[in-house]
Amino acid sequence: MDTNIFEILLVEDDSGDAELLYELLEQVPNMQFDVTHVTRLAEASEQTKLEPYDIILLDLALPDSQGMDTIRAMVSAAPTIPIVVLTGLSDEETGLEALRNGAQDYLVKGQVDSGAVTRAMRFAIQRHKEPQA
Repeated sequence: MDTNIFEILLVEDDSGDAELLYELLEQVPNMQFDVTHVTRLAEASEQTKLEPYDIILLDLALPDSQGMDTIRAMVSAAPTIPIVVLTGLSDEETGLEALRNGAQDYLVKGQVDSGAVTRAMRFAIQRHKEPQA
């Protein structure tokens, strides 16, 4: 991974939430993001076979998968790529459950800024590398 360019797979079916993430990423100074956006878990699984990603931003409520099953399926499909979960729930227990199921971090939609998003991505990538070291 180039330290200034993140290859991101965004798995989000809500176009408004996806647009907000794009806007937040555009606000980050001195970094570039190459974002591939898909709306279904099946598309995300296929995409991970085609391109090398630094991180996956994963919504928990997709048309073809819901909740923790979404995380487990994505971890199974792409075990080498760190995952940051996007949730509409500001429930800390949901975030902790996401971590127990293989995510490296989680963000609550509507409660983040560009700094929080980039911090979560950087920390997730670092946490994912540590067990492999």
